[in-house]
Amino acid sequence: MRLLIAMVVATWSAGLSVSIAGGPQQSAPPAAASPMPSALAPEELNRLFPAGPGRDTTFRVCATCHPPEKIATRHQTREDWEETINAMVVRGAKVSDDDYPVILEYLAAALPLLINVNTATVEELQSGFGIKRADALAIVAYREQNGKFASLDDLKKVPNIEFKRIQMKKEAIRF
Repeated sequence: MRLLIAMVVATWSAGLSVSIAGGPQQSAPPAAASPMPSALAPEELNRLFPAGPGRDTTFRVCATCHPPEKIATRHQTREDWEETINAMVVRGAKVSDDDYPVILEYLAAALPLLINVNTATVEELQSGFGIKRADALAIVAYREQNGKFASLDDLKKVPNIEFKRIQMKKEAIRF
């Protein structure tokens, strides 16, 4: 599966378009793709998905398979959103070469991963950083014993954690 995703990413990076069947990929015209109905009121949708370039394209493409409420619960780094979109393409999502960067930029801006290391729970640290539970527990214990973190260098002082994984998501860290 990873090889298939890597091939799709490499193909897309080279400026080519591919579908799961291997042929050129076309996006459906806007009239053909109608978003799934949402149980949310329009005000709630606007709160979850702020207005901005790419919102309509994201709804047109993504909401044909996923309810907006599910999409809005995901907060990821730009790189993680890229992996998610690539995985959806592998599963058959119809994302044109023109729509791909628009959707990626919208999701990365509207639903970014933000982790406040001074308030996050063990579970939030674990899932947000993709670290072992023991590492997340160590961060919380260090925070409780030494006070709030003020910088990435402070976080680096937590003993015996896999800091490389945390550093990979440094743009998501809030203090």
